[in-house]
Amino acid sequence: APDAGVASGVALAANTDRLYALLVNDSDTTIYLALGVSAALNAGIRLNASGGSYEISKKLGNLYTGVINCIASAASKNLLVTEGI
Repeated sequence: APDAGVASGVALAANTDRLYALLVNDSDTTIYLALGVSAALNAGIRLNASGGSYEISKKLGNLYTGVINCIASAASKNLLVTEGI
């Protein structure tokens, strides 16, 4: 599982074979996601603390196969990632 920190980092690498992904915030701090660009605080997709999640799939109509980046306001915050190919 990747750690979200105070600088933008990769939560999930690009994968053209991706069919599904679930990202869950398993920390006590809000985490922000960005699709294909550097993540920034207070921008992009917000994952609330203690279980906020973002799900992508073909079935949901929001499949994205590029890189997903993340950032948090504090260092070493847990982000759980599941990817289906």
